[in-house]
Amino acid sequence: MASLLRSDEPSRGHVFLVDDHHELRSNLSELLRMSGYTVEEFENADAFLQHHGHPMPAVVLADMHMPGKSGLQMQAELQSLESRLPLVFISGGVSAGEMEQAMQQGAVGFLLKPFTRKELSEVLDRALMPPLA
Repeated sequence: MASLLRSDEPSRGHVFLVDDHHELRSNLSELLRMSGYTVEEFENADAFLQHHGHPMPAVVLADMHMPGKSGLQMQAELQSLESRLPLVFISGGVSAGEMEQAMQQGAVGFLLKPFTRKELSEVLDRALMPPLA
């Protein structure tokens, strides 16, 4: 798919978008590209976990509830692989316990659907910031 950025425009960062809902994933991907991010889409956690090579800076934007591996299971597997990719969850319905567990396990953000373009950009930009030394 052609990028919506001109070749001389720097990307705001790379987003690995993991969501099982095709239409939502497609719309969110388009919104992210229009906002200046590069995007790779994955229909489930396993497809993402099998992907090799991660451009930096990058962030994983993942649905909490997916068939197969859940977002929390994907997060645990990324931790076991010692991944340094920041993870932001999105969800239309989540328990306080799930949200707390995700944050305790290192998620850098959580957005409840529906969220605004501004909220999305803010959490992704924060996740893509290099850690302070």
